[in-house]
Amino acid sequence: MRDMPDRKTGPLRPVGVVAHSAHGAWGPRSDDRWIADPEHGLFLVANGSGPTYGGYYAPFALDPGIDAFTAAYRGAESASPARLRAAFDAAQNIMRDLAGKYDRARGQRTGLEAAGRATEAVRPEAWRGIPGYCHFGGSITAASLSGRSIVVGQVGDCRAYVERDGAPHLLVSDHSLPTVVGTKEGFNSSAYRNALENHRVVTTRLLGVQNDVAPDYAEVELGSG
Repeated sequence: MRDMPDRKTGPLRPVGVVAHSAHGAWGPRSDDRWIADPEHGLFLVANGSGPTYGGYYAPFALDPGIDAFTAAYRGAESASPARLRAAFDAAQNIMRDLAGKYDRARGQRTGLEAAGRATEAVRPEAWRGIPGYCHFGGSITAASLSGRSIVVGQVGDCRAYVERDGAPHLLVSDHSLPTVVGTKEGFNSSAYRNALENHRVVTTRLLGVQNDVAPDYAEVELGSG
């Protein structure tokens, strides 16, 4: 999102949003989602994150999680980042609840047959008749815009940048294995290079997977252009 100064009121106003996602014919939608809601100052990017072995795993909980997020954000009277925290909590609760329903349907049974039966027990209407399994993890990065200030909250490995002097600056680090290893052992260590080469897509923090998830936040003042 690029911004320009509004000469009448002073605060920055959004010029436009461009989004694109490519996917095959395996399901009704891809794993990618985005929301641009200038009226409420909300901009969101999300990705369903899960395993890809043993058949395709569809993001059953991603849309309910985003619906809960946006409803909580739009209904909150508090300012950011408390508003974003309430939204992340709402998304986490609904996605974790759906994962729990799958776990209860599967019980102690193991194997792909048991996974398939549990999948059918929780499969939403949009995914009826489409083969594959399910996952309930998701990455969400949301930006709350108010005046000339923007607050970004992130869980997972979607990214938000601010452009300064023609260069992008990452606002929140990925919740990924390379970032964790690099923080603990240094970004020039052999362990970090191995994680970067072999485990780049291993996400360490996702909505709906862990019982407790804490987003990371960043706040920045926007400038003209």
